[in-house]
Amino acid sequence: MNVQVIYPAGQFGSRSDKTFTLKVPHEPSDDSHDILNTVWRYMNHVDGSRVENQLAAFQCRSMSVGDLAVIEGRRFLCEPVGWTEIFSINGMIVDIMG
Repeated sequence: MNVQVIYPAGQFGSRSDKTFTLKVPHEPSDDSHDILNTVWRYMNHVDGSRVENQLAAFQCRSMSVGDLAVIEGRRFLCEPVGWTEIFSINGMIVDIMG
């Protein structure tokens, strides 16, 4: 399946959002925490990521706090420890889980 990784504007000096589509060996029905763990491991080159050539071609950095992963339309915020699913109401992003 494909997961979108979003680097929000303003982080590390970027002026606009940057989006990267990452292919991971999961099904949409898999647990979101398992999928997010794979995304983080791939984006941070843990255990020799199989996507290093894609990452290098896209010129993207490792995943950091504040970055987003989108799985089947569900958005998850990378936190200092773990992930938080985020939602928007009237275009404003809110965290209703924390």
